[in-house]
Amino acid sequence: MQPSTQMNLGHRPRRAQLRGPALRRYDRMRAAAMLFNRSASTPPRQSKARHKAVGALIGDLATAFPAIEFRLAQISKVINAQATLFGESRAVLLYGGLAFHPRVGIDGLCFALLHETGHHLASGGRLPWDPRLACECAADAWAATIGAGKLLEKTGRDFDLKLALNDLALLEAPEGSGDGHCLEEKRPGAESVACWSQSWRTRQEGILAKRVVPHDCPLEAIVLDFPQQP
Repeated sequence: MQPSTQMNLGHRPRRAQLRGPALRRYDRMRAAAMLFNRSASTPPRQSKARHKAVGALIGDLATAFPAIEFRLAQISKVINAQATLFGESRAVLLYGGLAFHPRVGIDGLCFALLHETGHHLASGGRLPWDPRLACECAADAWAATIGAGKLLEKTGRDFDLKLALNDLALLEAPEGSGDGHCLEEKRPGAESVACWSQSWRTRQEGILAKRVVPHDCPLEAIVLDFPQQP
């Protein structure tokens, strides 16, 4: 497990202590530092043209964001990308299953990598279990605005945001929530909280509409709702 997906368990519940809905919520949120909340795998198809295009994309991102190390796990079948932390080093890992997936174009990969870069560079809400990383909503918003703008400025690379999101939605739809609703949880005496990243349909709408994201990550309220250690 990469450091970016590990929760600080000093005052958080351990997985073995959770049952039922709380356990499912915990597992969903631990995966949130990755692009998708699941990591299906498929044999990557690596044509020479695709390999060249992926390499060029990673090169452009490295040029635009020199503080981040971009890595390609070429032989991995995992369909995902991930923001990782190794001490003071910050990296973005692109797995081969996503990099060479036949249903995802270069525009989709571009947004995916900008999103992961946003975990490192975006301001605003933080992941509840690791405040060094921006939350999912903040990473999305940064990728579509500041990140995309800096990539264009530094390298001349542009991409079709709507096409990118449609490509990624095709991957999430079969096993994703697919109901168009954010993850919502009710706490005693509190309003429901939601994170748009838990539904690709809602996520697309928020990104394309440049919806303002909350300063604090709504997932934190859900994490704090878990039973505390005795």
